[in-house]
Amino acid sequence: MTDSKYFTTNKKGEIFELKAELNNEKKEKRKKAVKRVIAMIVGKDLSSLFPDVVNFISAVCCPEEHQPNCPEKA
Repeated sequence: MTDSKYFTTNKKGEIFELKAELNNEKKEKRKKAVKRVIAMIVGKDLSSLFPDVVNFISAVCCPEEHQPNCPEKA
């Protein structure tokens, strides 16, 4: 499956939807949301999504037992 579908959306309320997906408990939904955010970056101010993206990446990169001391086992 190609990721080109992430470049073809312009719905209203999309930022709110992306915030919810970035905080979803299912890893696959969060992963797809990050791909959508990256695809949307061209020419748009998505700074309001920055904290949600950072939280997602932190959760993926740092195992839960190390999260308070992240990055990388401090």
